[in-house]
Amino acid sequence: MVKTLEPHIKKAFSDLGFSDDEIKNGCWLLEKAFKKGEEKKPIAWIAYHKFLERVADKAGIVFEEPKVLNCQDYEVALWVNGKTGDKCSWSIGEASLKNCTNDYRWAMAEKRAKDRVILKLLGVAGDMYSEEEADEFKRLDEQQETEMEIRKLKNEIKAEKTKETKELNKQVEDFNKTPEGIKIRYKTAYEYVKKIDVLIPDGRDKKLMSKIVELMNELFDNNMKEEYETLNNLVNDKLPKTESDEIPSDICSKSDYLISG
Repeated sequence: MVKTLEPHIKKAFSDLGFSDDEIKNGCWLLEKAFKKGEEKKPIAWIAYHKFLERVADKAGIVFEEPKVLNCQDYEVALWVNGKTGDKCSWSIGEASLKNCTNDYRWAMAEKRAKDRVILKLLGVAGDMYSEEEADEFKRLDEQQETEMEIRKLKNEIKAEKTKETKELNKQVEDFNKTPEGIKIRYKTAYEYVKKIDVLIPDGRDKKLMSKIVELMNELFDNNMKEEYETLNNLVNDKLPKTESDEIPSDICSKSDYLISG
């Protein structure tokens, strides 16, 4: 958006007899720096309410009695219809605790509705907004900034938690490789397998068997003979038995076949 009033907007006011100075004094550009230190960027052209009242007078806009759509302590909404010549247009003005910073919500709702109708009849609605809309733009900007800060904070917390989790997982992984860690894992595996009636190595317990073989290799490498034998015997007791199943007699010599079955 350029920083000078668009020609068709300026023409709409000029055709009603407003001078360049009157138009300049009656309108202003809402700008915002989206990041700290950045140059401000244009958001929307704004017309003062007092100026739009003069526009309505010069354009001969007549308003009907407004219709009350909502009347609450915290929110007011009015339906307003305006007419000039053979053209008519209507709009709704609302004011609530969410979009109004003062206690004069009835007056604010009326201003917003009338200003919107004036801009519609002038043919510049959407290209220009009333002064009463500026508060809403600012509120949305503040809300957006707050949401961005919240998202930034959440991402920072998430990144910190991820870092902490990775560090913790690394500590656990390193501990699990120590003799003390292996012994704890052995006890956990023993108690778990002990509760199983029958192990199904080629089905339900395939992953479990793989982990047990890995653990037994670690027991063997760390010279934990008693734990190795105890877990080996327990697992073989839980495996389905056939005539061809035999438990290796020399379980203390390391080989690829640690558990029968």
